[in-house]
Amino acid sequence: MKLHIAGPSHSIGKSTGRRYSKLLKIISKRHIFEFILVCVVIAIPMALAVNWYESTSSGNPGGRPVVISVSSGETADGVVSVLARDGVVTDTLAMHIYIVLHGTPSIQVGTYRFFKDEPFGRILARLGNGPNVGSITVQAGDTFNQVAVEVIQADNISAQRFKATLLHAVYTNPTTRAIVPTGLSNPEGMIGLGTYILLPGENVNELASQMVARLVSDIQKVGLIKTAPSFGITPYQALTLASLVQEEGVYKFNMSKVARVIYNRLNRGMKLQLDATVLYALGRSGGVVTHSDLTVQSPYNTYLHTGLPPTPIAVPSIDALSATVHPASGSWLYFVVVSQSGREAFADTFSQQLANEKIGQEHGIP
Repeated sequence: MKLHIAGPSHSIGKSTGRRYSKLLKIISKRHIFEFILVCVVIAIPMALAVNWYESTSSGNPGGRPVVISVSSGETADGVVSVLARDGVVTDTLAMHIYIVLHGTPSIQVGTYRFFKDEPFGRILARLGNGPNVGSITVQAGDTFNQVAVEVIQADNISAQRFKATLLHAVYTNPTTRAIVPTGLSNPEGMIGLGTYILLPGENVNELASQMVARLVSDIQKVGLIKTAPSFGITPYQALTLASLVQEEGVYKFNMSKVARVIYNRLNRGMKLQLDATVLYALGRSGGVVTHSDLTVQSPYNTYLHTGLPPTPIAVPSIDALSATVHPASGSWLYFVVVSQSGREAFADTFSQQLANEKIGQEHGIP
């Protein structure tokens, strides 16, 4: 006997297929929704990140200028930190990403001018092209010629033009104009200490004015203009004397006593007999002065001429200026270096001076 089932098995198959198809549709819709959700979750932050990166790296042209210096051995990370500190770079993370994508330039030591919130591309291009700002450092004891060498290198002008420009600045500044002799032709010593920045396209007249203004600030700090007459000298002569104190004293611990020796010799009408003035007359910045050197015919040779030299012989430090207006009390007329540390011994008589010279020789002082 055969059983024949017509219909039901066919209906069951169809029903199962329909349920499976609905399930697939439900699953597919869910996956599509989840996929879209995942895309949205990823895409929105990514879009925001791209927008942040592009807007940050594009910068905001038109910011104020900023000058930074790159030292020897400084890394790219260090430079980025300095740029961020001064507002050239507004986000260090974005800058590091930019460097990864575009490469690290070969950064040269020197001084650069940037602008606040500058586009990253311009920053890297400027670093890659090298320093674009001239930096001039004036140190205590520098002569005009030594400073002129730096100015020439930074601005490609002649020493003669710099000299004329500095003299013009001296006579333009009301303070220095009032104290310098009429017809001054040597601007020696009329420069203030420190580092000066010469920006691209900046006129050297501005640099010279800054140098004179900084000197005026220093002499006003110590009261040199008001105090000089109490020592029987003019403010310009006091500036000249300060340059001698700088060159002969060298260190702060010597300077007030050196100033006193110079005043004592001037008051007695004695020749100053300072080696530094002979070296200046010879155009030398140091070295041992020989007996033949002492005969050089020059108004700066204080072995031949009584009184102060006609101009300063170098840029004085604030310590030398202060020592000039606040000399130590004493009757000394002589001094000599007696130790390798640069310390000097002071004497009232020539016999004491000879004894001090012997002490210096025993300590290896020529």
